[in-house]
Amino acid sequence: MKPLRIEFDVIKEDLPTAAAVVADRDPHTHQARRNAQRIVAVAILVLATLLIIGIVRPWAGIYWMTLGCIGGVILGMITRFPTRQAFRKMAREQTATVLATAAGKATLGPRSVEISSDGIASTSEFARTLFTWRAVIDVIPSPDHLIVILPGPLCLCVPRRAFDTDSDFEQFGETMTELATTGGGLTGRSPLA
Repeated sequence: MKPLRIEFDVIKEDLPTAAAVVADRDPHTHQARRNAQRIVAVAILVLATLLIIGIVRPWAGIYWMTLGCIGGVILGMITRFPTRQAFRKMAREQTATVLATAAGKATLGPRSVEISSDGIASTSEFARTLFTWRAVIDVIPSPDHLIVILPGPLCLCVPRRAFDTDSDFEQFGETMTELATTGGGLTGRSPLA
């Protein structure tokens, strides 16, 4: 197979967008969101029970106190409930914060990505790294990027703008997925697990 090579500049908007997509697919993010939803549901049930008790047996102002608590919970849910968009926003903000540092800025700039039968080679001004296909955990196409999930907190973000046409972008993703599958990757989990 002849290696496929693309060159592009990594800009500061690429990595936060990729982080948001990865966070959306992360099972730990889903679990955290479910836990938060359960906590809010239990709080609502407890307050609703207190409200019913306050209506049936009116004790010294428990009805109004419970009504105030329910109003506070509802207001809190509306403003702070951990939705999918909220988690994406948090991931974007955290990545943008990292990119503001000197080390973070070093991840920006010219990059070339080459896929061959050996794996994925990523070359920047500072280093050349080869990931074998076994290391590819997932390939996630998004509207603006192709995101390759690698072991550890690593992902390779290939922007759509690096390609001349949308079909080239899609073909690159299909080829990468096919090679990763053939090479023992795409298990959805770390190869060390």
